[in-house]
Amino acid sequence: MLRNKRHKTAPLAPSSSSACGGGGSSLSDVAEPNGATSEIEEIEPFPRFDIVADDSDHFYRNSSQTIPASTQKRIMHEWKLLEQHLPESITVRAYQKKVGLLRAAIVGAAATPYHDGLYFFDISFPPNYPAKPPQVHYLSFGYRINPNLYTNGTVCLSLLNTWSGKWKSERWNPKESTILQVLLSIQALVLNERPFFNEPAYGIFMSGTSAEKYSFAYNEDAFVLSCKSMLHLLAKPPRGFEFFVAWHFRDRARTILRACEAYASGRVRVGYFQDGAPPEGPSSKVAVPQKFKESMKSLYPQLFKAFSKEGASLAGLRKELSSDQKGGNPLPVQEKKGLADQKGGNLPPVPGKKGLADQKGGNLPPVPEKKGLADQKGGNPLPVPGKKGLADQKGGDLPPALGTKSLVDQKGGNLPPVPGKKGLVVNVLGTVKKFLGLK
Repeated sequence: MLRNKRHKTAPLAPSSSSACGGGGSSLSDVAEPNGATSEIEEIEPFPRFDIVADDSDHFYRNSSQTIPASTQKRIMHEWKLLEQHLPESITVRAYQKKVGLLRAAIVGAAATPYHDGLYFFDISFPPNYPAKPPQVHYLSFGYRINPNLYTNGTVCLSLLNTWSGKWKSERWNPKESTILQVLLSIQALVLNERPFFNEPAYGIFMSGTSAEKYSFAYNEDAFVLSCKSMLHLLAKPPRGFEFFVAWHFRDRARTILRACEAYASGRVRVGYFQDGAPPEGPSSKVAVPQKFKESMKSLYPQLFKAFSKEGASLAGLRKELSSDQKGGNPLPVQEKKGLADQKGGNLPPVPGKKGLADQKGGNLPPVPEKKGLADQKGGNPLPVPGKKGLADQKGGDLPPALGTKSLVDQKGGNLPPVPGKKGLVVNVLGTVKKFLGLK
């Protein structure tokens, strides 16, 4: 078998799966009987490229055609390219009895809604390869996680000639194109940060537009469907990848669950979670649709259980997402309103009461069951219980006398009205005459 070598560490314990090179954990140093240490070349837990025997569940197993010797030679040349140049995020298996078939697993890249997920593609080389491009089928489980990946498994990509593309250079070139280019294109161009804009009708990304909001919503849906795909893969992994699927999700389980929690709480936008790092991206506090919260609340315990079954270390993580989880936008107090328009203050609302809706810059809590001076500017005295304040008074601070009306039209003066009498509004001359005894 062809194997990839990485670090110099201890060899891994053998696995029960015939498809893998080894399993278990590795140590950087191996103790010798005399106490000395030595370094041994490590075989990867699951080599990025290898040849296996079981092709029984391959999508093109029954439709593959006889491959002539000249085409087989070209395909084997591409095997070498894959062995030498595959990134760590792509794993490929060839088949002993059917040279014209491949199966690839692509790990979703960071900073995308596909991060830490696994996406499988079955590949078939035509007899006249490379005159024609290979056929590629996506294992969808019936989910449309991307505009370019259909529920029937079709992969829409100009390099495969399944999409016209804008330029001729984007299409398959028999002299230059390879299956390695196809896999890298799927990972970088299809499973990207903003898959919503893969659809040509939606144009290009522009910050602050309505299309950006649709893009964020699409990412949320894509992450939910990716989580559902994870459950399918764990329940029934593709043959030849059983060990790899279990190993991958044991390794990524904590990150996936923490991402679910961060996204559901609004602490970070979908696709921007980085385990152990501060939130990065367009927003550190985002609004979370109720539908997405409910999906995460449903999927989280299912993922937790599935990861635990595979032996993932989940110590310290909650088994379910609670409705009052902390870490992002705290859930509002039921049937209570906060300080709706308060700017600069951080006080929570008093239970059963409304806050100072129009207060700006102040932090005083509302007085139970009383209204403040709605239009008062510059003064902060509390209202007299059971009475209204000086609604239009400007510049004065005295509260009205009990059982009397305030001087509504008085400007600049602070004299209270005589109890049981009307205030002096306009008739100043009449008062002077009465005082002098004149009629």
